[in-house]
Amino acid sequence: MSKQKGCKPAEVIICDGDRESFLFPIRKSTAPQAQVLRAKIAMGCADAKINGLIASELGTTEKTVCKWRLRFSKYGVGVLSDAPRSGTPRTISDEMVTKVMETTLNTPPDDATHWSTYSLAKKLGMSQNAFL
Repeated sequence: MSKQKGCKPAEVIICDGDRESFLFPIRKSTAPQAQVLRAKIAMGCADAKINGLIASELGTTEKTVCKWRLRFSKYGVGVLSDAPRSGTPRTISDEMVTKVMETTLNTPPDDATHWSTYSLAKKLGMSQNAFL
């Protein structure tokens, strides 16, 4: 009898209400691929598959499956999305991001073929450093 390598498989239980939350990213064509992979791992874990089988089916490593199995068993559906990252908080509002995108895509600059960060920042009344 061979020993299983890696972590001890934690039990992952997905109730019917949560199952739809895990299936949603898999079905959505624009979902981030990392989220799709996590959802597929969770479904494999809930189906009581072993880590090695899940890893080989999804083209990932047993270490990755083990990590997410533990997180799903501990925290549930909430860990599908990325957690907030450390670093400097954003200084531009959502409205300003929308304004930059709309201006860039829909309004050509007066004296050039494309926007530079300097000309766009000047037109919108913001700092050029906001684009860095």
